[in-house]
Amino acid sequence: MTITNDTINLVQSDLDNLPHFATEQNHTESNLYLNKNLVLKIFKNRNDIALMKNKEKKIDFLKTSNIEELILPKHKIYIDNLFAGYSSNHFTDSKTLNNIYYLPLNKKIQILTTVSQNLESIHENCIILGDLNADNILYNNNIIKFADVDSANIGDLHCDNYSQALNNQNIDPFKINTVESDIYLLNLLILKLVLYYDVENMPAYDKETFINDIKAYRLPIEVRNVFTHLYDMVNGEEYYGYPHEYLDTLGKHLIKRNYRN
Repeated sequence: MTITNDTINLVQSDLDNLPHFATEQNHTESNLYLNKNLVLKIFKNRNDIALMKNKEKKIDFLKTSNIEELILPKHKIYIDNLFAGYSSNHFTDSKTLNNIYYLPLNKKIQILTTVSQNLESIHENCIILGDLNADNILYNNNIIKFADVDSANIGDLHCDNYSQALNNQNIDPFKINTVESDIYLLNLLILKLVLYYDVENMPAYDKETFINDIKAYRLPIEVRNVFTHLYDMVNGEEYYGYPHEYLDTLGKHLIKRNYRN
C-alpha cells in the first residue's frame, strides 16, 4: 500500500490485511475498510466502466470542494492502477442520527434543525444527496456531517430548475433524486425520530389511512399540513419548505403536550 497526498495505491491482497469497518447500514454497493484514521470505501461494481467513470468525476469534484457539511473524500483509491474507491476521515467521536431516538425532545429538535439547515446549504451548492438516511448523517454536539456522498447528484440539475424533474406524474421520490426528494426523505426521518411513526410500514400510497394516522397526533395545522402532503409530493403536486421552518413549532407543541400529560 502506497499513500500520497491525493491517492492510495493498493494491490488486491492489501485488502485482505485491512479490518472491515462495521456500520449499522448494509452497504450493498461497496465494502468499507479501516486504515488507522481513514475509512476506505471500495466499490463492488468495478467492472461497470461507465459507473466508475461517473463515480470518479464526483470524487474529483468533491475532493477539491470546501463544503463543510459533507464528509469529503480525502484520497482516490486505485487497485492495480484502476480507480476503485476513495478514503475519508474516520469521525470516531460522532454518532449516526439513529442515536438521537431517545434523546430529550429539545435536544433532538436542535440536532434535526441543524440537519435541515445543512441540507439547504448543500442544495445551494448544486448537490442532491439522494441516499439520505439516518445512517449517513453523523452528529457530534452541534456539528452535523453527511456521509456516503458518492451517490449524490452533482450538477446534474441546474440550481434554479430542480422542480423540472418532477413534472411527470406518479414519480416515486425514491427513484429520482431532486431537492424535493431529499426534503421528502428528511420529513420521513422526522416522522420516525420525533413522532415515532412506523415509517417502514407506512401505508403504501394509501393517503387516507396516513392522514388519519397523522391527525391522531393533534399537531398544529401548519405542521400537520407538511406531513399530510407527503403523498402529494410523490406526484409533484405540492412542495413545502425545509423542516427547520416548522421544527421549532413542532417541538414547542410536543413539549407542551407532554407537560399536560
